[in-house]
Amino acid sequence: MSISGLGSEVLSAYDLNFVWNSAIVKWSVVDFTSLLGQLGAGPDHSVSTAAQGNFGVIGNSNITDAALSAIQADAFLLGSFTLQGLTDGTTNFTLGTDLDFERNLVGLDFGNLTVDVGAACIGVGTGQCSRLPEPSSFGLVGLALAGLLVPAARRRRGAAATV
Repeated sequence: MSISGLGSEVLSAYDLNFVWNSAIVKWSVVDFTSLLGQLGAGPDHSVSTAAQGNFGVIGNSNITDAALSAIQADAFLLGSFTLQGLTDGTTNFTLGTDLDFERNLVGLDFGNLTVDVGAACIGVGTGQCSRLPEPSSFGLVGLALAGLLVPAARRRRGAAATV
């Protein structure tokens, strides 16, 4: 899991709960050392939930926003999970839905960071993650079909006019 596009913002505190279907996969290793390196010396960091299917971390930097701005990258790794498949199937791996306690990222002057949170679909064994086409893909398919149908319709109208 990573964060990017901070620009002039910083990540100064967080409360994150990663959720997934624990009947499909389980975590065996979790590593947040890269995140801690972005928060300056001596950040507060603790695991708030360590259950299979819900892993929570909470923490904050102990330095000023100005000092964070000087050391923090625009994009960096928050943490990584090593997962073990348990049975055939699929699961989404994402953050919980509660904006206050499961996906709270704090920036400059204690303001909430507005972030887009994605999910990873994990397929185990015969489990298949379906991919829905993006809206732009639907538009391209529509244009391609129109390109095929319009000449055919013109040929039919031209043939009917000569009869």
